Amino acid sequence: MDSALAIDVSYLAQQKALYDIIEKGGSDIQQFYKGANIFITGSSGFIGKQLVEKLVRSCDVKKIYLLLRSKKGMSAQERLEKICQNTIWDTLRKKQPNFHEKLEAVPGDVTELRLGICEQDWKRITEE
Repeated sequence: MDSALAIDVSYLAQQKALYDIIEKGGSDIQQFYKGANIFITGSSGFIGKQLVEKLVRSCDVKKIYLLLRSKKGMSAQERLEKICQNTIWDTLRKKQPNFHEKLEAVPGDVTELRLGICEQDWKRITEE
């Protein structure tokens, strides 16, 4: 076996072990987030998408609220729909085709008071 193939095989074996641990759901982090509602800002950026995908894939969260501002003529909801089409979700999409049901767009802007969140959304999020 050539060295590149050996590295690939080794990497895949490590990934399988990691996925097996995630499937069992027994880590402290998974237990902490089990059934939780989470509010995240910055979820449309590179790292934010990675974080949200990992939480949905690895933890049995109830709901993740994503603060999204309107941008380029798109509403927060439209931006969430576009984010959910990203290839980062391909692996999760195979296992949990309805993963997007755990995600909810919250219109707002971090540069505004109270994050620009309307009173109704603010009340719902803080109560949950």
